[in-house]
Amino acid sequence: MSTKWTVVDLFSGVGGMSYGFHVHPKFRIAGAVDAQIGKPSSNRGTLKCNAGYKDNIGVEPIDDDLSVLQPGDLRRVLDSNIGSVGLDILISCAPCTGFSRTLPANHLVDDPRNLLIRRSVLFVEEFRPSIFLMENARELIVGNFSHHYEYLRDELTRLGYRVFGKVHLLTRFGLPQRRERSVIIAVHGDLELRTHYTCLLPSCM
Repeated sequence: MSTKWTVVDLFSGVGGMSYGFHVHPKFRIAGAVDAQIGKPSSNRGTLKCNAGYKDNIGVEPIDDDLSVLQPGDLRRVLDSNIGSVGLDILISCAPCTGFSRTLPANHLVDDPRNLLIRRSVLFVEEFRPSIFLMENARELIVGNFSHHYEYLRDELTRLGYRVFGKVHLLTRFGLPQRRERSVIIAVHGDLELRTHYTCLLPSCM
């Protein structure tokens, strides 16, 4: 590992997932990508979230669409930021709108955006991070279209990762809002797979 663990954030938004790494001295955000798309009917850039990410994290995200951006092309852009040691952590919080149970249609129709869960595998295969992290709606793991999670889990396992995915009630971890979310953690090599539950053990305190 490098002195500071390098982090790349896909679907970075305004930096909610990146921020915890950003404020910790052992991590360095090496890159982020977001197309700034809100609803399917909106155009690219309408969310303007990349400016917020830059304000919050100090890194300007690449404005690109991860549904078509080739992993090799992104690797070439970020290589100089990542360094010769390689990427330590890849975050991929693909859009959760297609899984959210608050939208009745999501219980009946598999939203095309849900395929971005599967596409994350291509970026893992390209970057080979030591750790992969994804957060999404509860239904990614327990909903009618959980086959996307199963594909992700099986493909990460094929690539040599140990994978843990579970639905968490995030108020248990200090979030000031009652939210159930799927969290997937995968590690490669000799790293210990530590989850929210292992870090609640007395030995982690």
